[in-house]
Amino acid sequence: MSQIIDPYERAKSQRRRRNTAFLRRHWRVAAPLIVVAAVALFVLPWLFLPMIVALCWQAIACMGVYLLARSQTTAFHPEDED
Repeated sequence: MSQIIDPYERAKSQRRRRNTAFLRRHWRVAAPLIVVAAVALFVLPWLFLPMIVALCWQAIACMGVYLLARSQTTAFHPEDED
């Protein structure tokens, strides 16, 4: 008995694989962009904002980075490695 796969889930899986493959091919460009974004989101608020505001910015940034990575790459989807 074959497993029925939802076309929407299949399209999401293919998009995630394409994004992951793109990042693997272009890591020399992606890595500095990720580092600059991380510094902007996680270090600069401590220098220019009050502590509570910086903590809020960091919490929101962490959530955003996690959701972006989860939705756009295969890093959090081991079942897609078939």
